[in-house]
Amino acid sequence: MTFSNSRLSALFISHVNPVYRAAGNEIRIFKMINWLRAEGIHVVLLLNLPPITSEMRRQLLTIVDAVYTLEECPPPFPTRFVNALSGLFLRSSAPRTEWEKMRSYLGSQALIHATEVLCKKYCPRVVIAEYLYATPCLRKVPPGVLKLVDTHDMLSKRDPNESIYCTEEEEREYLLNADVVIAIQDIEATQFRALVPERQVVTVGIDFDVVRHGNAGGESKNTIMVVGSNYPANIAGLKAFCEHAWPIVCKEYPRAELLVAGKIGDAIINNTPQVKVLGWVDDLQGLYRRSSVVINPTMTGTGLKIKTVEALCNGKPLVATRNAIEGLFFEREAPCMVCDNWPEFAGAVVSLLESDERRTVLQESALRYALDHFAGGKVYAQLGVILRSQVQ
Repeated sequence: MTFSNSRLSALFISHVNPVYRAAGNEIRIFKMINWLRAEGIHVVLLLNLPPITSEMRRQLLTIVDAVYTLEECPPPFPTRFVNALSGLFLRSSAPRTEWEKMRSYLGSQALIHATEVLCKKYCPRVVIAEYLYATPCLRKVPPGVLKLVDTHDMLSKRDPNESIYCTEEEEREYLLNADVVIAIQDIEATQFRALVPERQVVTVGIDFDVVRHGNAGGESKNTIMVVGSNYPANIAGLKAFCEHAWPIVCKEYPRAELLVAGKIGDAIINNTPQVKVLGWVDDLQGLYRRSSVVINPTMTGTGLKIKTVEALCNGKPLVATRNAIEGLFFEREAPCMVCDNWPEFAGAVVSLLESDERRTVLQESALRYALDHFAGGKVYAQLGVILRSQVQ
């Protein structure tokens, strides 16, 4: 059942531009919007970013039905005057912490006002706020409109030294602005239910097309691939891999070559042997086809590791840390090789490079797992039930 006959509209509030789909959060937001529209829901995007060009607007309108930025929903003059005075006072006071800056930006008064304006203009039945700190906008949503927050991860479980970290008490206060909390994986869904038992919690992972590359298309038996953004946990993980595991791989399998795609390449030191930093890659599917083994060496972070999911959906033999598979559930063997230390990680990579049979077995395991867990109908099943309650 789709919503095509219901005229259901959703206001989607985001500081992430879904046109750019390099980082995991960008991919997730694009996928969710794409699913909403495929279900027949009219999506209005409120983009909490600086003014956009006409070309960017054109690209966005291929993804959503309408798009607004803050300058298109300016507050009335008295409010602008008060905001200007407040900004002047803040600039003259003691410097704010990174947490305070982040909170102020993601849930600014201008964004709250824009939410109110667009709710009056479009009368949406659903409002979805991306990330915890945008939930103050939900306070201006009219009664009877379903309010959701897409969390991406649990911020109170992050490292307290991270700028985006908050306490459980703070997280609870933000979550209470919503009617429904969207968790990215089931472990965090359980934790959110304990934190805000008054609210409904659903799990929405990420959907990917499952691609069977097989051994065709120019695969190199010597090539290992890693892809990711320059998120600090990604950088730290790849640096540790290069320091502690890669020398072992190169010693035991001298023909090995590591291809590094995306901004995670910032982790690579110039003299690291047998490593090729590719930067942005237009044809990521081509890179997956070419690669024999994929690694995800991240050691910290919460949520669901999107690049782990992507590797499995491409049917690639994956070597991962235990943190990199957090949020994945499997009854028997994992669909990838999971390692607890760097010598073990290096040994897993070498064992796959040396054996066509081992790679084939792991490819089939990855594909079966991906088909069972990452098809769109399964990923969005719980969210679909919630949204259908708005049209019944």
